Amino acid sequence: MSGTDLSSARLVPVPGGEGWLARLTGAVVWVPGPGPSASELLAACLAAANPTELLGKVGSRLADPEAAPWPPFAIIASRGGELVSVVHGPVEVEVLQEGGGVKLYGGEEVGSWLNRALKGVTVVRAGKRADDDGLADLREGVVQASGFVLGAGPSPARTYRRAEPAAHARAEAASPVGAQGEADAGRQVARPASGSPGYETDAPTVVEVPLPAGAGSMVRGVNCPQGHFNDPRDASCRTCGAQLAPGEPEVVGPRPPLGRLTWDNGEVHDLSGATLVGRDVSQDEAVVAGELAALVPGGQTDSMSRVHAEIRADGWDVLVVDRGSTNGTFIWDDKTKAWQRLVPGEPQLLRPGTVLAFGERTATFEAVPVPVA
Repeated sequence: MSGTDLSSARLVPVPGGEGWLARLTGAVVWVPGPGPSASELLAACLAAANPTELLGKVGSRLADPEAAPWPPFAIIASRGGELVSVVHGPVEVEVLQEGGGVKLYGGEEVGSWLNRALKGVTVVRAGKRADDDGLADLREGVVQASGFVLGAGPSPARTYRRAEPAAHARAEAASPVGAQGEADAGRQVARPASGSPGYETDAPTVVEVPLPAGAGSMVRGVNCPQGHFNDPRDASCRTCGAQLAPGEPEVVGPRPPLGRLTWDNGEVHDLSGATLVGRDVSQDEAVVAGELAALVPGGQTDSMSRVHAEIRADGWDVLVVDRGSTNGTFIWDDKTKAWQRLVPGEPQLLRPGTVLAFGERTATFEAVPVPVA
């Protein structure tokens, strides 16, 4: 990293689900913990038009004694020809500079924070340590991370980036959007399926951040009076049953687990993220890369293809896609009292209570309560 040019600096997320790392044009934001307040902070940062506006928003909020507290965080941003670090709460940031290094700490007291101008910076680290060899460089967007290394030197053969401009991504995340926009606003850094639109690699070789399947997806939602995160289309909280008031302000947060499958033999599989179902899916390219979790039900699986079907999120919706299976993927239509076979490659919406058939194996899809943050 040279001077204050964050655009050319390498940003390496430390794998893990303890916090969130966001990269904007001219700024890096790290929130080491989850929860609704972390989502609110990230949403405010993503909505900023430039680093100066971002720092102004953050400074005004921290200086307001009547404002609701924000979670601990660290921000590195370019401002007026210099690099600025804002560290809030019990967060330690290590800054290596020409001729030495310094550690910045936000403080233990509620509301304590540190604002420091940085010069001659070579590397900035925070959170857990990790060897950055073989990890992808975050070029834009939001991922789950247990820390980060900034300025580790450019590595064009290991970068992955959004093909669309950063300003568009910020505007998309800050405004009401549809399901596709919700997914794009917080897309994790990982290799997408072949031919995914809107993305391009900087080099033929792409190395994925080893995140859990489904991690890193951010969606817009609303909190019930008890603080549970919900689909804004719901009338009541799926966790505690409380009524959701119409017009409740939306916040951005991690997408909850997709649901669970209860199989014909009583076996239950929770779907924490995008999942590949089949007789032998362990060697599938997306499973090996960590983009999809592997699900092989117990019992007889001879009627299932080796790679049978994929279950994934699209915003708050859950979709099932037949992957060209031999014996087909079916959904039970209660109105016609008949099985409807899915067209391979065409996503089908899954609603709670839907009964599926993967060949001769059947399973019921159900939603699960959202864990309390």
